[in-house]
Amino acid sequence: ILNFRAGGAGQKVYYHAMLVSLGSSVLLQIILTIMQNKGREGSAVEKELFWTVLFLKTPRDAFKVASGVKHQKGALMDPLMELSYSKGVELFTEGIPAVIIQVAAAVFRGGSTQMELFSLAVSIVTCGFTSAQISYDFD
Repeated sequence: ILNFRAGGAGQKVYYHAMLVSLGSSVLLQIILTIMQNKGREGSAVEKELFWTVLFLKTPRDAFKVASGVKHQKGALMDPLMELSYSKGVELFTEGIPAVIIQVAAAVFRGGSTQMELFSLAVSIVTCGFTSAQISYDFD
């Protein structure tokens, strides 16, 4: 994102696309968090929203699954399903769009630096790994 922002006017479109992607991810994560916890008692929604706005929803969900937290009373789904939905939201609103934006930037600019290619490779591998994790969770 920083490289797109620092670039010329032609690069700003990629910067804005990445911000929209990130913003849509956070918005969908917030909606998911509210839906998941609205039936729970006390300040559960606020506590979970705290982790969501800090961009730590997926690690928090993974911690709940690893700790053996069962389906909580009033929650819409169990922690494993919540984790899978969180990963899916991140994959389809951040990961895949990031790959598309990076490829578009490279193609329309006519080339990329080694660091940009490395970033693209990391994004692709991360998307693949996340997809495999979601699949593995249900096997």
